[in-house]
Amino acid sequence: MKYDFHSIPDRSNSGSAKWRPVPGASPELVPLSVADMEFPTAPAIVDALKHLLDTAILGYTKATPAYFEAVCGWMERHHQFHVDPEQIVLTPGVVQGLGCLIDTVTKPNEQVVIMNPVYYPFDRVILEHDRQIAYCPLKLEGIDYSIDFDLFERLAAQKEVTALLFCNPHNPIGRVWTRAELEHLVEICHKNGLFIISDEIHNDLIMPGYTHTVTATVSQIASEICAVCTAPSKTFNLAGVQCSNIIVPHQYAEAVRARAKQLYGMLNIFAYTACTTAYNQCEDWMEELLQVVYENGLYVQNFIKEHIPEITVIPPQGTYLQWWDCRGLGLSTQEQEQFMHDAGLWLDEGYIFGQGGEGFARINLACSRITLERTMQRLLDAVIKLRNR
Repeated sequence: MKYDFHSIPDRSNSGSAKWRPVPGASPELVPLSVADMEFPTAPAIVDALKHLLDTAILGYTKATPAYFEAVCGWMERHHQFHVDPEQIVLTPGVVQGLGCLIDTVTKPNEQVVIMNPVYYPFDRVILEHDRQIAYCPLKLEGIDYSIDFDLFERLAAQKEVTALLFCNPHNPIGRVWTRAELEHLVEICHKNGLFIISDEIHNDLIMPGYTHTVTATVSQIASEICAVCTAPSKTFNLAGVQCSNIIVPHQYAEAVRARAKQLYGMLNIFAYTACTTAYNQCEDWMEELLQVVYENGLYVQNFIKEHIPEITVIPPQGTYLQWWDCRGLGLSTQEQEQFMHDAGLWLDEGYIFGQGGEGFARINLACSRITLERTMQRLLDAVIKLRNR
């Protein structure tokens, strides 16, 4: 490979939000919880940021036309999504963008639908903005998750329900929703007057054999009632530079932009260069990343199938995250978390993703193969001890 996806960076003294809470975190014991990668940054981005430091004054900075050209070009090339720069609202992160959208398209005490188990800040951002949550749990049959459209239609018909906060691809289960599923979803929302806030931060991280469809592209109606939340942060591991591009229907764009400016002002100067460079120069880095993540997923899936039948892997169709059904271990929620920690495994426990996540766990596959091999061996050793009790 051209790029380094084998090294194990030592983040133990870096302030890493993933490593810092873990006792003994080191290159030999890498936490695989929070969704950022354990890979060196793409060289083109590093070089561009060094050049910026050598040449720029680090003052207040706004996005240039070149920035918007990079974002729009990426969406067109990779997602067949034609975006007008006037539709783009800049926020430090997607979660902040979700808050701006909720403030704009709903009113206090109205209800927003989420499909759990789901990315845990969804609950928080709805409640923090004085809205209520309407839960529409996903259905699990074997290793296949699906949307409960009957329940969703009943919820959507309630007058107090005015928006859907959607995850496409879905985190943590890794589902890449089909065009047919999205068309049905949009039809229900349009019929009942729901606005769709579609978190598509993982939209570039699609496994072989699957195709991501931007929710707003399935029809003209979809483009008018759907905001699409994107960022380079997952694809290129840039969460720390805090840069998200929220793509909003024209009729809502100015209101959302005004809200974002009031709360966040402008992005930091490094965000523009990092995002522009990623979208203009790092496609080949991303292609190698996808292959590494796919092969890592197969390795973990095959290892567990062969050695740990108590755990069932739900293979991800998208994201670099893998969802495990650990209920076969026979442990309570608290026992499972303690079991993992005692084994030296720091994953994201399923219960944090809400109802339907109990007894599950999410592992981050964006790391070196050596890290995964060590993790799987520690898990196997712990399961053998559990069996022998």
